Formats: sequence, structure tokens, C-alpha cells
Amino acid sequence: MKKLIWGFALTACLLGVAQAANPIVRIPNNAENWKLLHDLRIDYMARTPEGIDIVLDGPTRLKLQTQRARSLNVLRSSVEIMPDAESQFREVLDETRNSSPSGIYHTYEEMKEALDQAVAAMPDKIKLFEAGKTSEGRSIWGVEIKNPGTSGEKPSYLVLGSHHAREWISVEAPLYFIRDLVENYGKDAEATKLVDTSVIVIVPMLNVDGTIFSHKSQPMWRKNRNKNENGTIGVDNNRNYSYKWGVSGASSWAGSDTYMGPCAMSEAENQAVRALADKYGFVAAVSFHSYSDLILWPWSYTDKIKAKDDSILRKHGTEMGKIMGYRPIQSSELYPAAGDTDDFLYGEYGILSYTVELGSRFVPREAEYREIVKNAPKMLRYLFGTFREPLAKQVQAENYAIRQILEKVVYHKINPESLDSLSLYSKASIQGAMNDLDMDSLLQTQIMKALEHKETFSQLPQAQ
Repeated sequence: MKKLIWGFALTACLLGVAQAANPIVRIPNNAENWKLLHDLRIDYMARTPEGIDIVLDGPTRLKLQTQRARSLNVLRSSVEIMPDAESQFREVLDETRNSSPSGIYHTYEEMKEALDQAVAAMPDKIKLFEAGKTSEGRSIWGVEIKNPGTSGEKPSYLVLGSHHAREWISVEAPLYFIRDLVENYGKDAEATKLVDTSVIVIVPMLNVDGTIFSHKSQPMWRKNRNKNENGTIGVDNNRNYSYKWGVSGASSWAGSDTYMGPCAMSEAENQAVRALADKYGFVAAVSFHSYSDLILWPWSYTDKIKAKDDSILRKHGTEMGKIMGYRPIQSSELYPAAGDTDDFLYGEYGILSYTVELGSRFVPREAEYREIVKNAPKMLRYLFGTFREPLAKQVQAENYAIRQILEKVVYHKINPESLDSLSLYSKASIQGAMNDLDMDSLLQTQIMKALEHKETFSQLPQAQ
């Protein structure tokens, strides 16, 4: 039952009154609230365009006490989503625990066993590989699925799970996609064609150490388990990628749950993804997370501009959303956050990249679990079956070249090189591209004024 948290109940939380539970509450998603969370280094559970979910545990209450006036204002109309954050894990385990200690959710050992079984079922088409080693020395396992007996150019695709340890459902979607292909190859035309004409790489559990720790010790753990110089543990793998690393939505404090790491790509997990991208040249990629019922695409690091390929990203993201029953949006519509998978794969490799926020909680109960693992393979079949050419080979908009330049302006700021490139086009063409990208109005004005100050602008040839 959702209920408002304000008045005396809120005051009790802020004063640190002893409570047996740590509730998850939802606060409005706006600049004021986001700044408070960032300033106080408070972790969030999930985001939608409307709300941000946080856990009111002991450390969070103590942090809120330091900014009592701001906190009271921010939390006055908060809604309780769950009376105890860790209860979701206990509920699922109590409901589904049989011989497995983690119920319907796969442990690391069970995940490896599932991969071994897939290889045994299709030894000529599925190959097990080690994508890397974690800081605690464990193997990051993946599988490559392809039919070596078929010829022709085969696009490659990537599926990732478990960047964040507590998001147990993110491991299940990749595993059930493997199961779907194994069980239906040779029986279902769509599955058979996908295996015969593609190379599919799947890493179900990227953050192995963190996920094991979440299963065995601290369910709400988010990061990996790498040791930081200040004695704290863990880096947020989904803030450690190199594209625009650290510019927004990430923390430089090692104790934060969104700690971006000492430098970009410092973590073994991120390096493993980079190595796969270098090796395979993926056409499209999907990274599973939880929760929020969302389909997300670049950009994540900025809300000042859409991606130059936004129409393609939005088209397929919308269809994926229909299959899953999720809302499709650009990531930064939630709030800008840099260093994530999608920006990295799209920005540095030109890969059509999506994040899928699964379900309404980190560990959905069995009924929702079954719905997710039924629909996720359908969604992946759709994307990998329809998006067969790299973005670089797609039919591009008339002003695509201008869009590319404008992306660089946002990334690198306005500089002489970008102004020289833009000067080759008419003001009308530039303005049209800005409108298509829904570019920040202040940035539009700054760019146009900078162009006007270029002495030779009006003398250069106009775009046809």
C-alpha cells in the first residue's frame, strides 16, 4: 500500500528514530531533489521521469539531518513504495526457495551450469568463453552463439546482465534468451534464422563479485567488490565507461554507490566489455538492469541534445517497449548520468545501444518474473532480427553531417574547429538540425552567435 510520508512520520525518519525497517520512498524527480541527493551522496534505487526512489536507512537519515530544512521540503510529499527495502529479497526467497538458496534467481554457480548445459545442447553452435577476471579472481563467463555451417555476412549482437549486483532479474533475461534459442533452434523459423545468420554474444553476469556478495551477504549491494584506496569497497560499473566519464550523475567519492572509479575504464568488468566491442564490432547491444519498466537509449550524459540517430533509436526502442509493456525514453530524460554502457557503445563504437530497466523492483516476485523472462527473448528477437545493418550504413537524414558536428560541439564545447565545420552550411540548415536534435535553446543561441562573429561566415558557400 503506497502512502504519503510527511508530517510526524517524516520527522521521525529524519531524526533517526529507531525503526525495524528501511522503507523505499519515491520523491519527485526534479532539479532540486536531484541536487540534494548528489550533494549528500545519497544512493537512489530507480528513476522515472516523475520520481526517484531512495531507501530511508540509517546512513541516509543521518545525511538528511545535515540539511534538515532542504530535506523536509524535498520529502514532504514523498510516497512510500515499500516498507522495507530488503523485504523484496526475503519475499521472493520464501516463495520460491526449493533446492536452490536463491529460489528462482540464478547464483553464479547456477548461471555457469546453465551456460554449460547450453553448450552441451548445441556444441557446434554455442561456445563458452571467459570475458575477463574480476578483482577477486573469478571468471566473467559468456557465450558466443552462431552457426559456423552457414555462410554470408553475419552481424554481431551483445547482451549484458548484472552491471549492478542487486539487480538479480538482469541475469535472468539473458539466460532465458539463451534458453529460448536452444529450445527453439530447428523448430521455430525465427529463432533458427537468427542463429544461422548472426553472431550473438551474451554475458549474463558481468559484475560477478558484487552479485555473489548481494546473494550471500548484503542484498542491496550495487557496486563491484574492488578495493578502493581509501578503504571503501566497490566501483559502479555503469559509471566507469570512458565516454564522457564523470561529467554528470556520478560521484568521485569512493564511498558512494555511484562511485565512478579512479579513472575511466579502471574496472575489469568494463575492460571486458570494451574488449568484446573491439573484437566483434557489434551492430546492436542491450544491457539489462532493474527496475522502472523503461527502455532507454543515448544520450545519458546530457539532456542538451538528442543523439544524431535518435529517430532510429526511438523507432526500435518504441517497438521494444511495446513488447515489454515499458515506456521508451532517452536516458537523460530521467536525469543526466555519464559513464554508462549505452553512451560508451554508441558514442565510441556507433553501436545501436539500449538499457532495459526490468520490472517494478530489483527482484520481481514470481508472477512478474515469469512475464519478464517470457517477453525479454521476444524483444531481443525483434531487435536482432530487424536491425541488421550498422548505423554507419543506414540511410541518413539530409542534415546528418550537421548533426554529427553539433554532437561534437556539445561533447567538446564550442571551438574553432567545430565552427569552421558548421560554417560550410547555411544558417537555415544548421537551425533545422538543431531543431531535429531538440538542442538546448541557450546552446543554440551561443552557437549561432559564435557563427555570426566569424568574419568569413557569410562569404562561404551555402549548402544545397
